[in-house]
Amino acid sequence: MAERGRRLLLLEQRNQNLMEKIRSLQKANANLRQMNSRLREENEVFKSTEEILLRDNDKIKKKVQQLKELQESLQDDIYVLEEQLCTFLYLPRGEQKTRKHRATESVTRDQGFLLETVQTSRLH
Repeated sequence: MAERGRRLLLLEQRNQNLMEKIRSLQKANANLRQMNSRLREENEVFKSTEEILLRDNDKIKKKVQQLKELQESLQDDIYVLEEQLCTFLYLPRGEQKTRKHRATESVTRDQGFLLETVQTSRLH
């Protein structure tokens, strides 16, 4: 009987220890669920932020491409203007007016303005 009582006491202690472990695991599980929920929310925020950044990156790439094309166009325009200016500077006076008229017709209005400005500053 004493043996039986002792075994019963050991089983009760073991049962209590197991119950404490169960409660501890339940708390840990609840904490992990909360953490998982927060991580899911953060993941959604990161996904949203990533989408915004990718869109912004695409816009920036397009703008850079536009600027490169503009730069190339401007470099071409500068080359044309330099050629016209050199031609104008080395022509005899009588031909300058004729060439000047043709040169300003062959470039855009802004380029013509630039050519006119350069020529005017040369005369002063």
